[in-house]
This record gives sequence, structure tokens and C-alpha cells, in this order.
Amino acid sequence: MYFADLLIINIKNGSLIITVSLWILAFVGAVLFLLIFWRRITGYFKSDVQLEIKLGGIAKVSIKPNYEVKQIAHQVWVELNTRKAGLPIDKENDVISDIYKSWYQLFGEIRMLTRNIPASKLNDPNTRKLVELLIDTLNDGLRPHLTKWRAKYEWWYEKAVTKSKEEELTPQDIQSKYPEYKELVDDMLKINKQLVQYTKEIKKLVDA
Repeated sequence: MYFADLLIINIKNGSLIITVSLWILAFVGAVLFLLIFWRRITGYFKSDVQLEIKLGGIAKVSIKPNYEVKQIAHQVWVELNTRKAGLPIDKENDVISDIYKSWYQLFGEIRMLTRNIPASKLNDPNTRKLVELLIDTLNDGLRPHLTKWRAKYEWWYEKAVTKSKEEELTPQDIQSKYPEYKELVDDMLKINKQLVQYTKEIKKLVDA
């Protein structure tokens, strides 16, 4: 097959007629396909990203940021970075019940995200590793604190608010009167510090 057979240019009755072989059309289509899916394809050739996860005591994890991993990591990072989870707590001004609400919603959103990932995607070892990491950090990182503190604190806080209505106390004033306030805040700040670091580690997968 010669080039002349692939692209034929004729002038007929004063009109320019160009005949393009199916081979050229197939070639152009293949090039467009590669361009459109370039990031997805090249993702499989990226080197591993080393993550150091303290939340849940997971330690170091190595994940190759292919297309699916980057998509999942981006969604998780957005959830973390737009909630109190991924931002440092201001113990003088933040309200504990608001922080717990944010953490609980984060737990639900990430759980839903991982649940909605098609099972076929988990055939990829790096996608599966990231999903397992997300689940483990929830179960071993956030859940223990919420289980220990949230229910009994909110039960106490609800009663304290009722008793303090006439005293014109702020939520910050009320929460500081919690009998185990220091222990709760110390544990919360420890988890928050790990969550902030966790957010930065997840961002590594997005930027890779």
C-alpha cells in the first residue's frame, strides 16, 4: 500500500475532492484515543507514592497512583479538606459538638464513597489497597474516639445547655465545664493532628 492510496486528491468540475483511506481514519482515531486517555494510561507507569499514615496506627503504605487511585483520592481529599477533619482545631473557639458532627458526616461520606466503588475496580491492587486504607483509618482512627466520647459528651452537653439557658453562657463556656473536658480535648487534638497529616498524605496521591 502506497501513500497515494491512503490520501487521494482530485479536482472534478472545479471542485476539490479529497478521498481518505480507512487506514488514515483509524490512525487518527487511535491518536485521539491516546490523547484523551493519556492520563489514565500513563498512570499505570508512575512510581509508587510512599504514604506515612499515623491515623489508626497504620504507618507506611506504598501505593501507585493510577487513574482510579487519583480519582478516589481526590474525592476523599475534598471531603477531608472541606470539613473540620482536615483543618487544625482551635480549642479556644471551636465547638466540640460541631466537630463531632463534621467527623461523623466525614465517616459516612467516605464509607459511602468506598461502598460505591464497583467491585471490578478492586481487581487493581493499588485501588484495593487505597480502599482498604480508607476503611482501616475510619475503623481504627476515628471510630474509637467517637465511640468513647461522643455519646456521653453529647448526652451531658444537652443537659448542660438546658441548665445554662438563663446564664447566657456561650457553647464554649458550657463545654469547658464538662467533667472530663481535658481528657476529651487532649484525645480530640491528637486525632485532629493525625487527620491533618492524613489529609496531606492523601493529597500526595492526587498530585502525583
